[in-house]
Amino acid sequence: MVNFQDKLNKLTERWDPTDAEGLPQLPTTIMEWREVARPIVDGHPREHFTTPFWDPIYLDNHSRRMIIGGRQIRKSAFTTDDIAFGTTKAGTIGQQFAYVTFDELSKAGYSKQKLQIGTFEQNQLLRLFPRNKLGNVSIGEISLLNGNTIYLLTDHGEYKHLEGKSINHAYLDEAQYQTIEHYGKIIQTMMGTKGRITILGIGGEAGSPYEALWKDTDQREWVYDDPYWRDKLRYGEADLQPGEFMLPSSGKLIIGEYLRDILRGHWEAKAPDNYMFHGYHIPQTIMPTIPLKIDDSINKYRLDPIFSIEWQQRYQSAQFVLSHVMGGFFKSLRRPITSEMVLRCMKPYRNLHLLEPWEIADIKATYGDKVKIAMGIDWGSGKPSRTVISVFIEWFIKGYPSKMQLAFYEPREPENQMDQAQWATTVFKEARCDVGVADLGYGANQVKIMQDGGRDRNTGAWFDGVGADKLVGARA
Repeated sequence: MVNFQDKLNKLTERWDPTDAEGLPQLPTTIMEWREVARPIVDGHPREHFTTPFWDPIYLDNHSRRMIIGGRQIRKSAFTTDDIAFGTTKAGTIGQQFAYVTFDELSKAGYSKQKLQIGTFEQNQLLRLFPRNKLGNVSIGEISLLNGNTIYLLTDHGEYKHLEGKSINHAYLDEAQYQTIEHYGKIIQTMMGTKGRITILGIGGEAGSPYEALWKDTDQREWVYDDPYWRDKLRYGEADLQPGEFMLPSSGKLIIGEYLRDILRGHWEAKAPDNYMFHGYHIPQTIMPTIPLKIDDSINKYRLDPIFSIEWQQRYQSAQFVLSHVMGGFFKSLRRPITSEMVLRCMKPYRNLHLLEPWEIADIKATYGDKVKIAMGIDWGSGKPSRTVISVFIEWFIKGYPSKMQLAFYEPREPENQMDQAQWATTVFKEARCDVGVADLGYGANQVKIMQDGGRDRNTGAWFDGVGADKLVGARA
């Protein structure tokens, strides 16, 4: 009987354990790891006084996380930290991490600038881990001496580049641009590893699969304990205390220990029932490094006013501000009809039901010219397709747009063309239709019979048509 150690030895045969000799044993908790292993982030000393809301996300080991927000909220710093921590901490063997973005340019920039240079090369402990010399490393794969691998991929072909891999942690970045409706394929790469998924992006289109995924999370919002925290920020050299500093990216904002007190806060779940999928929303408005008002930008931060949120709201489109500044969802011109819009249209009429032809005729008799009855027919082309007939009632309401009601709908199994035409003619007459349109593609014979009349195929009895003035044929 093969024991556990034998199985483990077989699993580790594919990498040479001697390669890992001399590698530093890095901390196994991410908060300690980021101080020891990565004190430099993109060329600058690590600073986390201004982003207390990120700490709980770093500590969240849940299997599914989604983070949406505005631009420049330090999302890339988080993903590079999380990926490097997961693949370099002591005791990790044969881990496969995948970073997925929407195009090759985005992938190359993240691989070279954010990971290879901004993470591994700039930190003396981390630069010991890559198997190959940085700069010569493929932008699509970073192999580490401890047997772990980082894949950098695109979502092209419905995530086909992920297929065949056994992923321990997948990061979907710029997810608003990805084919997120095929998210289920990513889960399949983890059926063996029982891995984790982290989804990140800005806002997106309302009604899209991306928004639907966000609605599946518990939708957490950051709440500062002090609602007047911005009034307590300090600025300028004159107020600078020992140990405090300013950064070019934050203007004259003073950064230091005092921020720990005024920026205390917590995450609150807006949909707590969705506790199996953690969601975090980070709008630019909670970033102390971004001025809220134009006046603040000029007189406090000493920055160009274009970097204030007020300027964005004044001079950028509402759609842009909602997605890029607030990390929210907008109604897109490319997606004019959403499922929510359809449901809102249906809700007032949820008690209506389909009618029989004679019931439609009663409505016509009662309301006369206040309604118009219209028939539409799509002829089936044979098995397995069906012929479908629909009857609509258009209600004319003085002073308001007319309303359309689907009153009759019936799909028919494949049948003789003459029987189809006779059946449709009968419904047209019984419902007292005013007008009808029928598909000519597979229905030229049926349309002619409906217009002019014909004989019952079984009895030979004649039936009158409805006339070419009431029924017309149409071809795409």
